[in-house]
Amino acid sequence: MVASFAEDVYHTDRVRCWPADWLGVSFVRARVPSLQRTPYNAPVVKATMDKSHASSARYLAAGILLWLGNSSPSPGQLPSESTLPGRQPSATALPAESTLPATQRKLENAATIARTLPSESQLPPNRVAVQPTAVVTYRLPKFANPAKSTSLLTAEGLAELVQTERSPDGTPWLRLQSKGHVGRIRALAFSDDANRLCSAGDDKRTFVWGPTSTNPGGQPEWRYQRSIPWQIQRGPRGRIYALATSGDLLAIAGHGAAGRMGEIVLVNARTGNLEVVLVNEAIGHRQVIAALCFSPDPAQRGLASVDREGRALYWKPDDTGQWRAQLVQPPDRERYQADLARRLSPYRESTPIVMLDGRHLVLPVYQPSKAQVPYPFWQLHRFDVTTRTSQPLLAEASAGLHRGMVTTLACSRDGTRLASADLAQYPPGPNGSRYRFFIWDLRNEEREQKLIDRLPLSLAFSGNGRTLLVGTRRSKDAMAVLQHWNTSNIHQLKKQEPDLPVSDDVRACAISPDGAHLAYAAGAELFVNSTTQPVNPQPLRGAIAAPLRVACARQGPGYQVAIGTQREQGAVRLTQRFNATVPQLDSRLKLDPQNWSQADDQRGNWELTRGVPAESNSVHLQLQDNGHKAGYITFDPNLYDQRAPRCWIADANGQPAAIALSAKNNNIYIFKLVQQDACPILRVFRGHSSDVTSLALTHDRRYLVSAALDGTVRFWPLAQLANDNRLLDRWGARWAIVESGALEVTSIRKDGPLYFRGVRRGDQLTALSWYDRTAVRTGETPVRTARAARAMLTQLQQASWNALLVFDFQRGRARGPVFQMFPAWQPLASLVVSDNREWAFWSPAGYYDASFEGHRLFGWQVNRGLRELPDVFLADQFRKALERPEAMRRLLETGNLDDALLQVEAKLPTETHRAVAEAYALKPTVQIVSPVAGSLLDTPVARLRATITIRNGQRLVPPKAFANGVLATHRRRVKQTAIPGGTQITYAWDAALPSQRRIRLQVLAATEGEAVGRATVTVQRNSNHWRRSRLFIATAGINEYRDAQLPRLEFAVNNATQVAQTFQQSAQPLYRTFGLAMADQRVTRPVWFATLQQYAAHLRQHVTADDLLVIFLSGHGLRDQASDTYYYVTANARFRDLAARRYRDCFSFDAFTLFADIPCRKLVILDTCHSGALQPLHQRELKSALRALQDDLVFTLTATEGQQEAVEERSRKLGRFTHRLLEALRGAADTRPGNEDGIVSWRELIQYVKTTVRADSLGDPYQQFPTAGPADLLEFADFPVSQVAGNEKTDR
Repeated sequence: MVASFAEDVYHTDRVRCWPADWLGVSFVRARVPSLQRTPYNAPVVKATMDKSHASSARYLAAGILLWLGNSSPSPGQLPSESTLPGRQPSATALPAESTLPATQRKLENAATIARTLPSESQLPPNRVAVQPTAVVTYRLPKFANPAKSTSLLTAEGLAELVQTERSPDGTPWLRLQSKGHVGRIRALAFSDDANRLCSAGDDKRTFVWGPTSTNPGGQPEWRYQRSIPWQIQRGPRGRIYALATSGDLLAIAGHGAAGRMGEIVLVNARTGNLEVVLVNEAIGHRQVIAALCFSPDPAQRGLASVDREGRALYWKPDDTGQWRAQLVQPPDRERYQADLARRLSPYRESTPIVMLDGRHLVLPVYQPSKAQVPYPFWQLHRFDVTTRTSQPLLAEASAGLHRGMVTTLACSRDGTRLASADLAQYPPGPNGSRYRFFIWDLRNEEREQKLIDRLPLSLAFSGNGRTLLVGTRRSKDAMAVLQHWNTSNIHQLKKQEPDLPVSDDVRACAISPDGAHLAYAAGAELFVNSTTQPVNPQPLRGAIAAPLRVACARQGPGYQVAIGTQREQGAVRLTQRFNATVPQLDSRLKLDPQNWSQADDQRGNWELTRGVPAESNSVHLQLQDNGHKAGYITFDPNLYDQRAPRCWIADANGQPAAIALSAKNNNIYIFKLVQQDACPILRVFRGHSSDVTSLALTHDRRYLVSAALDGTVRFWPLAQLANDNRLLDRWGARWAIVESGALEVTSIRKDGPLYFRGVRRGDQLTALSWYDRTAVRTGETPVRTARAARAMLTQLQQASWNALLVFDFQRGRARGPVFQMFPAWQPLASLVVSDNREWAFWSPAGYYDASFEGHRLFGWQVNRGLRELPDVFLADQFRKALERPEAMRRLLETGNLDDALLQVEAKLPTETHRAVAEAYALKPTVQIVSPVAGSLLDTPVARLRATITIRNGQRLVPPKAFANGVLATHRRRVKQTAIPGGTQITYAWDAALPSQRRIRLQVLAATEGEAVGRATVTVQRNSNHWRRSRLFIATAGINEYRDAQLPRLEFAVNNATQVAQTFQQSAQPLYRTFGLAMADQRVTRPVWFATLQQYAAHLRQHVTADDLLVIFLSGHGLRDQASDTYYYVTANARFRDLAARRYRDCFSFDAFTLFADIPCRKLVILDTCHSGALQPLHQRELKSALRALQDDLVFTLTATEGQQEAVEERSRKLGRFTHRLLEALRGAADTRPGNEDGIVSWRELIQYVKTTVRADSLGDPYQQFPTAGPADLLEFADFPVSQVAGNEKTDR
């Protein structure tokens, strides 16, 4: 049998690899002899790989490591102006998250700049083509001999070269807040008790999932429990590559962002609290950590780790509980010659590690070879952490060696089985078998090889080692699969189940320790299922689906985009329409493709084809104009993706002028169309954090619109695109050397990069610093600083599009902004739309507009240093400071945020680019002290205690606490302490617990400036036996208004009457019901208030947490635009009063403050958006009402989103929404989608009503979408609202 290195399987931006000539190798079963143990601090091995063979071999199709994604080359080798790096070993700018600038420290000189660079952005990691480097040096003073050290230097970042530990920078990093992954998943781990599944990857956070209930089929339903943040920065910094669990302890590691790349964070997965951070200045990790593994022996606690330098450590707690590091294997740069260490570096991208027991671990070790092959051999070694010796697992070198890279390792929990895989590839055999994995029987010292038809990317054993999961990659011709192998007898391996096809590469898989469940990740999709029913996986995902296509309306007015998130038969159908001028999500789902743009609409007679490159290390894209050869674009092959989207851009006359191309680094490059020579880059757009999926052009050609796998749609400015001014193209500013000799900003674009950083006209640049790769090669200090105006101007003009520069400005006599940035433009606006039609539309400065719950779809994260977990907060916590719907509707029209704000507000907010940072500085910090997350509570009342910290000068309004939405009582101040910069106050509450198994305890604290802090913990109640409680329902419906100018309604009265009756009848077995239905002329403000006061008085008598108040309103509603208050129009209201904004005869939702202090559940159901509404139907009209209710955790359900009409059905004499609501109460919701337990829960009712009303309206021009909230509380909304007739079960 002949073997080679795997071709066209792995893609990396770090290295090019060459395949070996076919090697004749025979694989047989081998017996493992007892070998002489050798100490694993062996002397340095001097070995080299023959270059001549590599240079003569053909290129590997795309390199290595598909699962590492689109990484970025080094910035040291920069592209020319007219190429997207490809003329030389390439470098790219980092893919970026949208971030907000924070307050930067004022730097006094160039040396200080070098030492204290703000961490807003970093240079790309070491992904250099052909000759990757292997070492990151953290302190410049350590370069005793720079000339000798430069061969090992990487450009991990300008700041990395000059500081050892990043201090908290206070930068708010924008994050989507989805309860599920929006990036590639790279690591999975079950907890020891099999009650938690942890997942992590490219979206830079760890999610914890758990089984919470049992479906009718008997299988548990897995749900989101919590997310655990860790430090993040731009680009790959913060990606998580490794997870490991031991008891409640969860270890997290990957591309660290807290100063090192190799910190390991230990958290309590049950509570989410930080336990300890593992670092060691002397021998600790300095590179990205590739793998982690806990000791399987609880009596011998320990953690093994290995990084991409090959450094392996064993961490063990001492008698005091402090974790100590022991060096298992030194890094390659210390073991081998520098040249060999560099060559091994790309093959270290995946370096797995496993622990067999409490003292033995297994690692791949490089084995020198006399064969002239361009890839390394690896042998698995067993390391004894007690005796500090090691031995190989096989004696025969050829039979026991892995080729190229050991891609994955797995070990059974009892340490008797080991599985491994590599990149070796074979000619197609029976059934197309080309790839392999090994099974090792460590008890009997035997090994067996198995050939399969797809490349294995991940392996996972069951606890007893009798079942092996194999996750594979996908290919051009075949989907990826998850395979189940019976490994009881390694000589007779058999598949237990048919291959399970999946949509993307399976980079991680796992089997729970009890063997009951398995989990696997395909791209950003996570699945868990029972091992007895592996063909019915349950997807674990959040509410945000990645947009796969975006299109713009071909005509105005305004700006509308259509979005598609699902691929059907190879095409993406547009299903959602967003109006960015209103802004709101349109309810029309049927979109005519003729009305929406295509990427080649502006192409004219131009074409772009793949040509023959003039140089081997490049991709040549040839342009043709009307069939004639024109200019060309040169791409670095590490960045070019022939499947990546492109979009042609026309000038003001409609003639093709430029083309937009997305790259693997998530940037978008705009190239000018020219008739000959290289096409120059006009602009670079930088902001997406994952692959760009689609590009589109607005009808007026002012904006490029992009969609990406990070879940966002972004709007990029195209104004003044082809002005031939290099400074304006790069920095959005014009410069001049003034009489004083200073370099001054003479004009600046308000949508440009520098303006967003706080630079203004008249500011003078006093110093400019950058990283100089040439200086590194010659042994000089790599940080260059220019102070002379002419030198700075030259650098600004000639700087590569991927150059990171540090700016030091002066404004008058005062110090101006100091920051670092690339010459790239940020989006003018960004959009996210969830599956449940919530949306948020925001500017980079943080100002936004959003739907009812959309302001909880995104927020920010602030790193707080190595010893604390980051602080994560949502946009809704700064609603007063940042929500600007009127400005956002003008944003695209004006083209910049400042002008949009000035049209709405008389005075521009101070330093708009720092809005989020300033709002964050005022936010109170809340921490729940007790009970701790995951606690089991035996008492019906929880003693809740929390500490609240506020800054000096802030005043705290009385904080509130809730248990599943039920107000906690008896708030008392326990302690108040002055701390540096503020005050810390401890409060206590008595929280009556509802009769539910899972209880979410929440504490809300707000300042008088309405900055909100919150904290939540989830606990378990030991008993959830239901006891009959009380239900109060009040309904109001108005058909006839006293003033004939107010539109009459048909069925509002019947809606209110039927709802009151059905609640009373269906809820009686569960509640003692008290109901009142008010109609027409009885619905006046005095009568309504008297009714609510009576109900409030009754509720206060012997109130319990399970008591329920239900309010149902059907009729007309409107919003006062001046006060943003929503009113229900009563029967005696007059049209002229409403037109004059006098609402004395109406009642607002302020009336519900009567119930604010009553510790029971409250539901408000609204059916108020009817035909003939008193004002145009917009979502913002209803939003003000719901926000007021949900601030007090009142459950809400509405007939529409506000901009749609609530349809009335004459055949039933009911509104469509009310008809489905009544069906749900009478038992339909328990059947579909309920659990058929005879009880209709509030959550089941919501799911039924939303699903059926939407389905009923599919044939209408405008669909009707009910809404429910608060969204984050609905997961805990499984309390009963009715009982199915004939079912007497009340024990829940």
